[in-house]
Amino acid sequence: MRGRRPAVAAVVALALGLFACTGPEPAEEPTPPTPLETTTEPAPLGANVGVVLPPRVGLSAAATERLEGDLARLADRFGPDLRSMQVLTPPAAEFAPDLAAVLTDRGTQLVCVIGPGALETVLAEVALHPQLRFCAAPVAEDTDLPAQVVGRDVRADELGWVVGTVAALIGTGPVGFVDGSDELDAVAFRAGLRAGVGDRELVEGEGPAGDAVEQVLAAGAGVVVLDPGADAAAAVRLAAQRVPVLVPAGSLGSSPDEEAVALSWRVRWDRLVAAAVEAHLGVEPAPPASLGVAEGLFEVTLGPAAPPGAQAVLDDVRAQLTSAADAGEPDPAGDGTP
Repeated sequence: MRGRRPAVAAVVALALGLFACTGPEPAEEPTPPTPLETTTEPAPLGANVGVVLPPRVGLSAAATERLEGDLARLADRFGPDLRSMQVLTPPAAEFAPDLAAVLTDRGTQLVCVIGPGALETVLAEVALHPQLRFCAAPVAEDTDLPAQVVGRDVRADELGWVVGTVAALIGTGPVGFVDGSDELDAVAFRAGLRAGVGDRELVEGEGPAGDAVEQVLAAGAGVVVLDPGADAAAAVRLAAQRVPVLVPAGSLGSSPDEEAVALSWRVRWDRLVAAAVEAHLGVEPAPPASLGVAEGLFEVTLGPAAPPGAQAVLDDVRAQLTSAADAGEPDPAGDGTP
């Protein structure tokens, strides 16, 4: 590099010489300064939202398509306020933090994580990306959260109460329960289910879904509530061959045993995401801090095996839960278990 300095100096000298020979330029008329104008800030381009859903192990293709359609319609609802939405679904609960990290690394403005363990995942990402906004569900209403985090609770006990109330109308003997899902808070759902079955005994199976079904049937269950997660279709088929069943709609698929379904349900996660987006955008009035039956979070459908009078009972339970939510009264769906 040192050998090149004379050449550089010569170029500089030449340039200076050119400027020296041109002579002075004629003076230009001064241009009056442009007056300052008061302008408003340009409209925002819209929120860039990413969602990590609960694991959908065992979810049928039809249910997956329906869920994607629910979320896609949010774009129509929010219009230009929602620029984009990316939805990621982990194959199992332990992969949810990895998918949340993918969204934050992309600079997603609002990252929502839904399902058990959501708050822990979000808090870890807040420490790494304090400039972003987050939402987590389920999160108890009285939880102290950082300013960047919006929490929404899911009243899973209400769904359990609805399901248990209908199950108690069917058959005799115990009500069987097989749970292996990562979609909802199992403790809250179980509390509501126990309240719903009333005086009927609730027997629970353990281990893999198929083994758990065999256990509750051996205990004399006259009806089985299943949220089996993995191997859902096989477990539902096994139970449905013997007794009426109450199951998530996503576990049914094209099962030939749908005639044995007394009730099915699905969670409208799009409505929870919509509440989180509204909170992020500052929509007034503020969306509710928790969602359940009154907010339409749970979509419940009676099936062919529903007993006579089930619709009236179902309507009554929904009315009680909606009335309690509107009045801000204690949740009648459980025993106080959050």
